[in-house]
Amino acid sequence: MADLRSFSFVVSGLKRLWRRMLPGFGALEDFLLVRLLRLRMLFRKLFPNSRNVFQSLAPADVPVLVINLRKRPDRLRDVMANLTSAGFSDVRVVEAIDGPEKYPEILRGHAANLGCT
Repeated sequence: MADLRSFSFVVSGLKRLWRRMLPGFGALEDFLLVRLLRLRMLFRKLFPNSRNVFQSLAPADVPVLVINLRKRPDRLRDVMANLTSAGFSDVRVVEAIDGPEKYPEILRGHAANLGCT
């Protein structure tokens, strides 16, 4: 019986450790994705494709549209920080429609889809 208790103690300790480490994995993934995007954009500048019709236009010069709910400035702040750090300079914000708020008579999921369109 002592073996089972020690095993459950080890498992619970590993679960606690995993829960503490999980947010760090998300931050590491975000960090790596931004770095990979920068690297990809650098390679596009260094090695332009001869078949590319818009050779003089860098990917960072293309306007980026961000759709965001007015009530979520935190999301907008995070997205803007990521796009800016990746090198995008022309970022335009479009205010999103809150489907469930605008269409309360429709099922929430359908209203959200309608708001996205």
